[in-house]
Amino acid sequence: MLAFPEPAVFVADRLYCHLQEWKSISASSSSPLSRVVLDWLRDKVQVQPFFRHFTDNFKGEHFDSASLPQRIFYNHKSCAPFAKFISHTILQRLSSGAILVWGKVGEVDPLHLVMPLTVEPTKPRLCNDNRFLNLWMDDRPFSLDQLDQLPLYVSKDANQTLCVDKSGYDHILLVPSSRAYFGFQWDGWYFISNTIPFGWKLSAYVYHSTGLLV
Repeated sequence: MLAFPEPAVFVADRLYCHLQEWKSISASSSSPLSRVVLDWLRDKVQVQPFFRHFTDNFKGEHFDSASLPQRIFYNHKSCAPFAKFISHTILQRLSSGAILVWGKVGEVDPLHLVMPLTVEPTKPRLCNDNRFLNLWMDDRPFSLDQLDQLPLYVSKDANQTLCVDKSGYDHILLVPSSRAYFGFQWDGWYFISNTIPFGWKLSAYVYHSTGLLV
């Protein structure tokens, strides 16, 4: 019998309730990333180790710096037709613990980065436009598994259960010191990401490396 969590009551940090099992998985793995993944699950993900020096132009401004300058960006025009959807999504993510309230605009100091929101309209899906932050991020290429790797996981005549992760990136938390790089504003309030956000260059790498360890 397999028990699957109910998506309607998803909570962002449940992965961390099973640290002992992750330790066992890491100890039996030969992957060079096993220690790194275990550190993410024990101490949460830090942005700082991924920083690099950036020298180039962005939207008409030249940069030549190893440190990320403070910036506030306005949300994309694509958000306007989806205002109700965005508000509903933000309330859901607040409820799950994926994001946190920083404070009211004009009453608290802004974060190091306030990045624009955008909406992918066909789903629709709310996205953090982190292109400015990503300019200072390392490249960490990875590849998804191919069909010829399936025999590594599935034996002959085996049964298989297929599931799709719900809000997969929200399973993995950021350390408090890194949250200030993932700010955004909506309806007069500042918010910060508590989990690795969709739109950050390294989110896919962190998430896939974690799942691949299993």
